[in-house]
This record gives sequence, structure tokens and C-alpha cells, in this order.
Amino acid sequence: MPGVRQVGRGFSVRGVTVVTLSLLLLLSCYEIAPVFARPRLSSILPVPEWVPEDPLQSAYPIPWRWVWAIQTQAQQRRRPVRGMLRSSLLISPDGRYAAFSQVEVLAHQQDYTRTRISSTLHIRRPGTTLPLMLRPIGQPPVLEPGQIWVLVPVSWSADSRQLLVRQVVGWFGSSEITDRALVWDDTGVRLVGPQAVAQTHALLLGWSREDPSSILFRTYIIGLERPSQWQVALDGLTLAAQADEPVIYGRSQGESWRLLNYRSLRR
Repeated sequence: MPGVRQVGRGFSVRGVTVVTLSLLLLLSCYEIAPVFARPRLSSILPVPEWVPEDPLQSAYPIPWRWVWAIQTQAQQRRRPVRGMLRSSLLISPDGRYAAFSQVEVLAHQQDYTRTRISSTLHIRRPGTTLPLMLRPIGQPPVLEPGQIWVLVPVSWSADSRQLLVRQVVGWFGSSEITDRALVWDDTGVRLVGPQAVAQTHALLLGWSREDPSSILFRTYIIGLERPSQWQVALDGLTLAAQADEPVIYGRSQGESWRLLNYRSLRR
């Protein structure tokens, strides 16, 4: 897999050009009626095939094409649009736990670099009526214009005691976007990422095959073709792991992302 290389103000992953967020959101305009059901994206707004499923081409994508659709609505209606999206359920190996992410998109009507994306993670536990709700670690109570904070459930641990979550942080209008791992268990949450490693982007791959208690990342430096792969322990200890492979546990249920609702707001 080739590394990340700069393309104008953008970058390329796996040989596919991923133009920066400033270019990605030059959208075509389509008429869409207000929706409160749970339709598929293709039934509402055709998005060009070259639009990536994910800015970093992760195997666990954020709802990037839905973001395009909602942003289009804001530009066409000339009003801010708020959209709510939900990920599929990730069922634990023992079948007792389930996790999903809910994402809010607040699309600006003119300047997409002021669009904001926030999220919450919901974990259903046995013996409880309400799911536990988590926010991205570091996400401010009120987002600044242009911020992106998204959580995506990736994998349970083999014993169903831990949940591995992709935390994506970035900015519209720039190539600043990267992954960290949020790890939840009954003792709390922690944020994990490669330490003391030169990088411009990190991509979460899954649990490490060689050390199931560690997490596998791939890192990139803009301008260099070859990525590096790292095994990162929960305490941050980072070891080179080029021959390692990611492992995923759990079962997905439902569509990868679906639209819950959206509505126009007052300016």
C-alpha cells in the first residue's frame, strides 16, 4: 500500500487521490425533500463514485458521503442544515453487548469550512435500560467552525470486555485529519495512538494479531510513499510491527450508516 502523498493541498492513500476537504466539498446541487425515515443515500442524493467513502480510506469509514449530501442541502437551501446519522450495531462476541455511533452534522449554508461534525458513542450493556454514552476524548462542549470529531466502533476484544473505537479528528478545508483509538472497558476510557513517531496521519487498523492487548496503526508522512506500521500498547508503548496483521472481533448488524433525520435551521 503506498503512503500518503500531497496532491496540491490534498493527499493520496492506497494510490487513490483524496483531495483535501477544501476541494472535496465543492458539491453539485440536487433537490431533496425533508426526510425523517431511514432511507439509503442512493435513494436521496446521487454522489459521484469518485467521492471517497472515507477521507483516509479506512476499513471503518465515517459517514463521509452522507456529509456530502447534507452539505449539498445547506448550499442549495441557503440555510444551515442539521443532520443526524447512526452507524450499524457492533455486537460483542458473547452477544451481551452492543455499540453504535451517532453523528451530528451541522452544515454551513455558504462556507463549508465552517461545517461541524460531532458524535457520541452508545454502548448497551446487560442489566441496564439506558445505553452508556461517550463522547470523543478531547471534543470541546461547543465545536469551533470546521472541526470534525467522529467515533466509529471497530472491534470488541475476544473476551467482550473491551471495545476498540476509531476516533477521527480533523478540520474542513485542510489535510489535517488523523485517527486515534478510544478504548472502553468497565474501568473507563483511554485514548491510544503511536508515540514518538514522525507522522502526518495515522490510520487505525484493529487489534494486533501478535499481541492481542495492543492496537495496530499505520502512519504516513506527506511526501513519503512508504507507510510505517506500529503495535501500540494501551500505555502508549510503540513498537515497529511491519509483519503484524489486524484482528477484529464482533458482528455488525444493519447498514454501515443510515440517516435518522435532517432539517433546515434559521440562519
